[in-house]
Amino acid sequence: MVEGDGLVTGSIGYLEQSPWIMNDTLRANIIFGRDFDREFFDKVVDACAFTEDISQWPQGDLTVIGERGVNISGGQRARLALARTIYSRADIYVLDDPLSAVDAHVKKHILDNVFLGSGLIADKLRIVSTNDKNISPYANQIVSLEDCTATVKIQKPQIYRTEPVSELISNENLSENNSSESTSVTAGDNKPNADDTKTESTEDSDKVSDKPKEREWSYSENALYVLRLCGLPVLLVIVLSGLADPVKEFVFKRTELSMLQEDVANGGFNRKSALARLRIRMIGNVLSYLIYSAEKTIKDYTSKNYIVHNVQRMFLESLIYAPMSFYDSTTRQHVSSAFNNGARVMSTAIPMFLMRELSNVVRIALSIYQVGYNVPHLMVIVPLIAWVTSKRNVLIDPTKDMIKRIQRETGVDRSRTSDIIADGKRMIRLFGVEAHFMNKIIADIDEEKRLEQPTKGLQSLSDTIYSFIDTIGDMFMTFLMLFQTQYMGSKMTSEEYETYKQLLRSLVSDTTEIVNFPSKLRSFSDNINMYRRFTNIEPEAPYTIEETCPSPEWPQHGHIEFRNFSLRYQEDLDLALNNINLTIKPGEKLGIVGRTGAGKSSLVKALFRLAHKGTTGSIIIDGQDISSLGVGDLRPRLGIIPQESTMFPGTYKKNLDPLREFTSEDIWAALLKCDIASKVTKPKYGLNKMAMDSSKSFSDGQQQLFSLCRILLRKRRIIVLDEATADVDLETDQSMQRLIRKEFSDSTIITIAHRLDTVMHSDRIIVMDKGQIVEIGPPQELIEKGGRFAELVRTSKQGILDE
Repeated sequence: MVEGDGLVTGSIGYLEQSPWIMNDTLRANIIFGRDFDREFFDKVVDACAFTEDISQWPQGDLTVIGERGVNISGGQRARLALARTIYSRADIYVLDDPLSAVDAHVKKHILDNVFLGSGLIADKLRIVSTNDKNISPYANQIVSLEDCTATVKIQKPQIYRTEPVSELISNENLSENNSSESTSVTAGDNKPNADDTKTESTEDSDKVSDKPKEREWSYSENALYVLRLCGLPVLLVIVLSGLADPVKEFVFKRTELSMLQEDVANGGFNRKSALARLRIRMIGNVLSYLIYSAEKTIKDYTSKNYIVHNVQRMFLESLIYAPMSFYDSTTRQHVSSAFNNGARVMSTAIPMFLMRELSNVVRIALSIYQVGYNVPHLMVIVPLIAWVTSKRNVLIDPTKDMIKRIQRETGVDRSRTSDIIADGKRMIRLFGVEAHFMNKIIADIDEEKRLEQPTKGLQSLSDTIYSFIDTIGDMFMTFLMLFQTQYMGSKMTSEEYETYKQLLRSLVSDTTEIVNFPSKLRSFSDNINMYRRFTNIEPEAPYTIEETCPSPEWPQHGHIEFRNFSLRYQEDLDLALNNINLTIKPGEKLGIVGRTGAGKSSLVKALFRLAHKGTTGSIIIDGQDISSLGVGDLRPRLGIIPQESTMFPGTYKKNLDPLREFTSEDIWAALLKCDIASKVTKPKYGLNKMAMDSSKSFSDGQQQLFSLCRILLRKRRIIVLDEATADVDLETDQSMQRLIRKEFSDSTIITIAHRLDTVMHSDRIIVMDKGQIVEIGPPQELIEKGGRFAELVRTSKQGILDE
């Protein structure tokens, strides 16, 4: 607040226009840190028309909702956020456009059961920000905003009548989705926090889950995979690095031993020989440093240009070409964990491991040669220590590996909680549940720290065993050398003793490393398996197909034909689209209406090939069957303004023209046409201002105008408007529609809208229900006919305006 003062008495419940949904169960999203009251919870769920949705989900209200509600519809997200607001039992409710994302039937249900009449909050103070002028007659006060000036109008509200809806609208249809296109959710590997109940994964009712399958590859398969991924340059560097250090040590140690033995043969200590050995050691240290520096430079260059590049490219390509349903069941925490752990191991840890193990093998072979050739009886200790080490591995490693896996999952859960707090901090503060989420993250940290204790204990036990092995080895070696000196008549100087001791210690240490090879391989194999699961995601479809690549001008006319087209998301589900036969003429303006779940979104998915499995029939665009095209040849040729517009990182210019296809003049012209240029016109920066820096200052409606700018720049012959004007007022909606009709007069336009005024100027209207086209024709003709469309028009005003 810049100036003035205000007074608020009581708690506030807030519903934002673009609802934030956390990655947790439906129940946890609604109660949002408050105590669970089953009776009131059921009332809220029923009032928000969620009862039917919950009954269709296998886990009911304990079904896990994806990150930001990615696996539920826009209407469901809006109703979930509304339910969360009502469950807060606030004294004052501030609701930002609460009904824009729902259709007429659900709107009437919510008005009847939530806002007006005998609704749950009908006796509370309600401040509703809305573009729907039909609600205004029921307000006590109307505040109109224009040019930062508020005009207050006090009126007597009209009486709201909850008239029954027509028999065409059954109770079973009050939910946003019906059985033909149920938008249930797929649970990820998350632990729901409501009632301490752990849910199992549930199947997505309308999408095939493409979450990476828990496949396990054998050690040999993983080894071959890593070798292929590394390539010849990396393997060559590994071999050279693995050989350089042990060979250097062997040459210098052998030279030093030869000089010591020569001194013994010549009668004892020789100053000249001692100085020579000192010079050799100095040269060896300098050479070791030079070899280390050269190895590090070569390894860094090779790693960055070969392994890291390949590892990151494969991982990112797999995510880019993954089906959309993959993201319904996979959280960003699991993706981040797979990338950070798997990619790090693949690009850094494994090459170092291979180089170290190769060095160990070469060092063991050379040490055995030197020790075995000069003092063969010392070799007795090596198999004994190897045996003790193997027993230590059997004792410790299985438990250690299990704890590591638990720690990794705990880290994912803690990361998920941290992301929830970071993304939803505004809602957490508004709802006053900071303590609940703070306790959650403290509990996750406590769990992580608790798991560190057995890890530290196992490490301490391992270190103790190694110290014991080292001590026993030294004692045994000293005993053998004394025995050799006293009873075998073989004299040995202290320097020879120290040199052989170092060789034997190195031999024991390297042998221990080799014995530990299986346990390290198991640890690496877990990370490799996790990485491979994400890089083996089945792509949705070929991106390009050279044999069927259309001409650059395609589509030239915008003629679309659905021939006996059916779509089923899963084998055990009903058809989402059932035998659709539809011809859309070039340049025709087509409106699609119907209940959410009637098949409207499925029609768009089919057109863009977002659901490429489970389809029969064909879709023909300008004589080309789109199933024969790569998705990269199809989708860029079509235009769409989605319901949820996105502002991407970067400047306004890169945001609107990422491929640099247009001039600044073209971009300004598009901004001016959309009446959004004033938001971009800033001193000094203009189009070069960072869009994301001020994205919070843009309303959802303004972001939809930016999407319209993108379409105006890229004139397409076929354009889909998917609730493209749901977040703007009716006047702006009509302005946008006029602009679209003017700029794309020759384009085929398919408009999906809950707001019937948006499609009234279409050439034809399609009414869909249960995946089928039940009515089609000009809007006025359908109204006069008195069928489904006429019923939708009547329902959109029923109980809203008392005529």
